[in-house]
Amino acid sequence: MSKNAKPMTALDLTECRVLILGDSITDSGAYVSFLDYALLSLYPDRTTDIISAGLSSETASGLSEPAHPFPRPCVHERLSRALTLVRPDVTIACYGMNDGIYHPFSEERFSAYKSGMTKLADAVRNAGSKLLIMTPPPFEAKSISNKVRPASYNNFSYLEPYDGYDDVLARYAAWLMDDTPRGAAVFDLHRAIAGYCEQRYRNDPHFLFTPDGIHPSDDGHVFMARALLAYLGVDKSPLDAPLGETNTRPLFQKAAARRKLRSLGWQRSIGYTRETRVHEDCINATEAEVLRMTNEIAVLRALLRQ
Repeated sequence: MSKNAKPMTALDLTECRVLILGDSITDSGAYVSFLDYALLSLYPDRTTDIISAGLSSETASGLSEPAHPFPRPCVHERLSRALTLVRPDVTIACYGMNDGIYHPFSEERFSAYKSGMTKLADAVRNAGSKLLIMTPPPFEAKSISNKVRPASYNNFSYLEPYDGYDDVLARYAAWLMDDTPRGAAVFDLHRAIAGYCEQRYRNDPHFLFTPDGIHPSDDGHVFMARALLAYLGVDKSPLDAPLGETNTRPLFQKAAARRKLRSLGWQRSIGYTRETRVHEDCINATEAEVLRMTNEIAVLRALLRQ
């Protein structure tokens, strides 16, 4: 068993209703689209039902840096509604990047993160859903070397992060691996990406996983999907093709469009507060369109069986 994995028994996303929660990395949705496309390609006779509802700026800790333009949303403001409305068999959650609020490590912030993740695990378990936690991905300071600040700085934010912020995220990831919240499984995404980047840096000193230190490039999202598939014990070969080739495949294009539409509809129907309150009873219309797109996807998947 890999050191960056704690197994979840008999997890098969293709036969589950899956809710994916997280911050802007999940809100962008790219790794979810690649994951969905791979499962659609590998299992044309099985159902795949993934609802990605990440929210930009969100935390599990409820913290927000003073320089942030508005209080960061906290997943606990909407978690109960999400679990009640979606009724997932499996919940995947990835938090941490925003939870250290881009400052040097502090026990107070660490305690808020641990409390928030433990509370999340309790809520998911009480809702009857399995929980898979992904540790926060690394912060890549070299991507924004002109913006990071030393520990002596006083006004850290996502615009001017602590230059050693990845050490904070590594501690958060280590806690999740060593003291996993009850009932959850953990995939160490931080370790997986860090190892990949270390190899790439050796071969190409100019390689960057992220353009801004936080958000993976499209190639980075492909790696995230491949890493998650590997953790799940699923064949990664649908994502072996170059990114440009994958992006032009009709099945991927349709899956990505469905994911984007569904994500936005469920975000709004669950409701959230980010600068302003957003809530719209649009899920029936969204799911009707999703069904139409799913039927189109079924035609493309049928070609894989021939």
